[in-house]
Amino acid sequence: MKFISDSKIIIFNILAAGILIILIVLFYYNTTERKLTGNFVEHTQEVLHKSDEVLMNILDVETGTRGFVITDDVNFLEPFNTGIAAINNNLASLTALNKDNPIQTVRINSLIKNVAERLALANYIVETKKLHTLKVSDETATLLKGKILTDTIRSIIGKIKSEELNTLKEGKLEISKSTKNSNTLLLLLIIFIIVIFIMVIIIIKNQRSRSNELAAFTEAQKVLSKYSLSLIEASLDPLVTINTAGKITDLNEATVKITGIERPLLIGSDFLDYFTEPIKAREVYKEVFAKGSVSDFPLTLLHKNGKPTDVLFNGSVYKDDNGNVMGVVIVARDIAEQKWAIDLRAANTELAIQNNEKEKRAAELVIANEELAFQNNEKEKRAAELMIANEELVFQNNEKEKRAAEL
Repeated sequence: MKFISDSKIIIFNILAAGILIILIVLFYYNTTERKLTGNFVEHTQEVLHKSDEVLMNILDVETGTRGFVITDDVNFLEPFNTGIAAINNNLASLTALNKDNPIQTVRINSLIKNVAERLALANYIVETKKLHTLKVSDETATLLKGKILTDTIRSIIGKIKSEELNTLKEGKLEISKSTKNSNTLLLLLIIFIIVIFIMVIIIIKNQRSRSNELAAFTEAQKVLSKYSLSLIEASLDPLVTINTAGKITDLNEATVKITGIERPLLIGSDFLDYFTEPIKAREVYKEVFAKGSVSDFPLTLLHKNGKPTDVLFNGSVYKDDNGNVMGVVIVARDIAEQKWAIDLRAANTELAIQNNEKEKRAAELVIANEELAFQNNEKEKRAAELMIANEELVFQNNEKEKRAAEL
């Protein structure tokens, strides 16, 4: 199974957290907007309700006035009194509800003015009727004037309600839009949660697989470690690991034997204390860290009973997975039993050198003998030539003597 890397899991968590935060913020914003729109709709409905109450108060005043004027029955003044008592409070509430709306404020001010005139006229009609001073001709004109004022009030309230109804319609549209957005965000949130749930299951399965493989790897490492430890313990040469502070962290049985000190006492102690020349050993130890390794450097280990053992110091650094130096692995090869071999090797080397010198001298003698033989041959050749020349000279002398005798 292909594992999801830790970096990918971190990126997924960051993206998931980011998307979740965005969805929550959008959901919160949409909910806030919806709440504000709902409050606005409630406000609009309250304005409509108060407008209707003002209109009902005016109609009560109108009805009570007409009934009392026509019948002269005081029972008709009950709605009149009720309307008079409630209308000012309703106007005040309507004014407060629309204090932030300049257009509606103008209309309400006009409404208050006309209501005041209508109430004043109604009070005049009722009072004059009670005193029986209202003439019939004045009665008709006054009632007509009251009707005109009532119609004006009804018209103003109609305009107020018309604007509020338009606002209510817009608010309901906003609520519908917010509801759709909320549903969409809720659906996205549910889908996102499902995706997260699936990814969590995948990650859990991945983590389980990684845990199983890690357990198998750990077990394999334990087996390998035991095998490596058995190889180390099987080594006849002392093997020691030391940290950067020069303290022993691990060792094999050969080290215990060559120093005569038990393992628990060696671990944590200063490695350099077990050499006859600690300063020289420290220099070699530093050289290992500087160069990375040292090989066949002669030193002498000291047994606790004072017995020295000549060794060849071999060391190299070991590192962690990030390349950081953790310490040094040292092998001290015992050469006490090998000195005779070294001396023999030196004697053989010297003998070989002498044999080479003898062979060179013999070769030189051969060359000298060859040169001497060559020179003797040359001498013999010169002697033969002289003999020929002497014979030729004798012949010429004989010829001369014969010529001379003939003359």
